[in-house]
Amino acid sequence: MCKHDFVKFISLSIILFLYKNNRYLFLLIIMITIFSCETRTELNLPEIQPKIVLNSFFNPDSLFRINLTLSKLKNSRDFNLINKWTYINNADIRLFVDNEIITDFIFKNKGNFVSSAYKPIAGKEYTIQIKYTDYQEIEAKSLIPEKITIDSLYYSFIEDESGSKMLKVNIIWNDPPEQNFYYIFVIKEEQYYGYKESPAIFLRNNTIFGDWTTGQSLMVFDDKIFNNHYFNFDMLLNYDVAQFGPTYYIFYLVHLSKDFYLWAESQNRYFQQNTFFDEPVIVYNNIKNGLGIFAGCNISCDTISFNDY
Repeated sequence: MCKHDFVKFISLSIILFLYKNNRYLFLLIIMITIFSCETRTELNLPEIQPKIVLNSFFNPDSLFRINLTLSKLKNSRDFNLINKWTYINNADIRLFVDNEIITDFIFKNKGNFVSSAYKPIAGKEYTIQIKYTDYQEIEAKSLIPEKITIDSLYYSFIEDESGSKMLKVNIIWNDPPEQNFYYIFVIKEEQYYGYKESPAIFLRNNTIFGDWTTGQSLMVFDDKIFNNHYFNFDMLLNYDVAQFGPTYYIFYLVHLSKDFYLWAESQNRYFQQNTFFDEPVIVYNNIKNGLGIFAGCNISCDTISFNDY
């Protein structure tokens, strides 16, 4: 009899003895045995080599900028990698638009490359190709949509349910008749002494977001509800600033390419995961043979200022 069979024989004998003489103790032993069982399986998975990661959001108001890094080794046992970035500082970058090749990218720092003179043009589709040492060449495409201007912006002061003074802001713009327009709101608060931050925003019974507060998600949406109409977007902001001088709110209405919208929408779903049991979210990626996002947008902005006197 081998050692393993001997152990099984002894265990079975003990179980039968306990069952005949003390059933309560028998049940206790069985429960302890069940809940103390542990199976360890060592998976020897091969490491998947990293890919080039390209991140670039571009618009007509600034030079073309991209960031290049390498993805982390998958299945690696080196947990210190989570805090490390592998920056790319010498890549072959080729940007194509209307059969023109743009290669005037200058390396800055930490994987950042900036075009020395070229600014993107609205309505154009751009294709980028990047080679780096022995890694697989990557490619991506995206266009810059036309600018959607803010037609009017005005504000008033109201009191909320608790009697607190609130700043109510209305932003109006005309959505063009074409289908599939995508937007995102970005709001910045700037006080006269240079302090800048993203203000606390509240939406009540909003057509798109319902009841919404800052921090829940990016304010990204499409035009399915209000296509080809003037849209009045109203929001509430806490009125607890401007105590020492003028305060400015800068409102950015960003017209997104579809790639930008799909990335931002997937980011919202990713960060809204609350439990281990939520369905996994794959963040949108439009980089062929690589990872990241390459997407165009066009920005319209307006500003209001006030004093707390």
